Amino acid sequence: MAIETLVNVTRAGTPVASLANTPVRIVEISPIVIANSGGAIPANSLNLFSRVGVPDIRLKDQLTATDGTKYRVSGVPIVHDSSYLKVQIVKYVETTP
Repeated sequence: MAIETLVNVTRAGTPVASLANTPVRIVEISPIVIANSGGAIPANSLNLFSRVGVPDIRLKDQLTATDGTKYRVSGVPIVHDSSYLKVQIVKYVETTP
């Protein structure tokens, strides 16, 4: 499953204006890959790919999609061929008290 959406980036609690409405594709990581990681990859992990260029997304940035879903960057961003970015993210799972 892949989701194409726009995300807003928050770094250390401050929105990054230059990264507002950044177009990305969010793709699920195979359950087999997660199971074979020995617990190194959390079950709610996903891969994020930039759709336009290489945005300045960094480790621990918070991403908010247009539907309100929140993610945290949990992997080191990798730039491929200076044309797109790939990074592992974790979906926030909020619980109600």
